[in-house]
Amino acid sequence: MEARSIPKGVTALKIYFIILGIIYVVMGLILPPAMMTAMRAAMEAAAEFGAAPVAFGGIGFVWGFFLVCWGIFMIIIGPQLGQGRGWARIAAIVVGILSLPHFPVGTVLGILCLVILFGQEGKAYFITRPESSPA
Repeated sequence: MEARSIPKGVTALKIYFIILGIIYVVMGLILPPAMMTAMRAAMEAAAEFGAAPVAFGGIGFVWGFFLVCWGIFMIIIGPQLGQGRGWARIAAIVVGILSLPHFPVGTVLGILCLVILFGQEGKAYFITRPESSPA
């Protein structure tokens, strides 16, 4: 079996997924302490609004957990794109579509995903067809 060369667009997308995944994980780890600090400042500034800042801090933990999970998912997808896994292509397309409304970084990721993965080289890299033997 002949080794397939990775198209440049898929390599760029792979690296982009890994870098963006790392950024999401870091943001998810920073967000809860930042939200707790904001909650503490809000509680000190206005003691009569104590219930709202507590919910605000809890939202930070939930959102942080979501960001960490999303980042890990993207980090997993990245190398699998480079290996030509079909499920990674589908996952990357879904991530790209979901990212389109998130201007500007998400929009760039979404457009990149769709253009590269639906392009000629992207399709050829991920979709392996049995070669027909000469008759």
